[in-house]
Amino acid sequence: ADTFVKPAASFIAAHGGTILTGRRVVKILNNGARCVGIVDDDGSSHRADAVILAVAPWHIETLCRDIPLLAPLTERARLLPPSPILSVELWFDRPWLTYPMCAMIEGTFHWAFSHPQREKAGHRVSLVLSAAEEFIREPNEKLKTLALAEIDRYFPKSRGASCLASFIIREPRATFRALPQLGRHRPDPVTDLRGLFLAGDWTATGLPATIEGAVVSGNRAAIEADRFLASCVDKTP
Repeated sequence: ADTFVKPAASFIAAHGGTILTGRRVVKILNNGARCVGIVDDDGSSHRADAVILAVAPWHIETLCRDIPLLAPLTERARLLPPSPILSVELWFDRPWLTYPMCAMIEGTFHWAFSHPQREKAGHRVSLVLSAAEEFIREPNEKLKTLALAEIDRYFPKSRGASCLASFIIREPRATFRALPQLGRHRPDPVTDLRGLFLAGDWTATGLPATIEGAVVSGNRAAIEADRFLASCVDKTP
């Protein structure tokens, strides 16, 4: 949040933008050929000259199925399956992980993150597993035991530290699964509905489901939206 969200929110506010939270887009307003805005889940309509749709591929069908020009996009999005991520949050009575993150080669979990500030429950360490289909439905206590065993294996300095609390975070549809044969189905930011653009790590960024891919897609969508808006301006004196 400190790296991406807060600076972006500050930039938007400083340039006269408005951020609405706790809202969900339920409909794309269009005249058949062009996007003219959106409707959110409290029934409010928001008119716009251009819209960047930054949702996961499994939400595309609900938003686009009634727009004939977006039928090909709906079909492509349907081909991109979700992939789960599992996080095990652990709090210890003393710090032992001295760097912010690391990878665990050939372990059950892929990443370990330390949180430098002591929280009420203790010193927090997060273990994260991508593509977690095998473990996503396992009971909490089993996942905690597995995580502690991994920590004992990879981090000898943790031995002797007591785990004070734990919390499991399951994200069944955290990302799309970036299989090689699905690359051709990942869409570009420009859609067939004029004025509607796509952003998201699942679009054609050339990268897998990463924050870097999300940033690339956002930049590309913004460039295309800006280009579209410029083309709509009447330049006649």
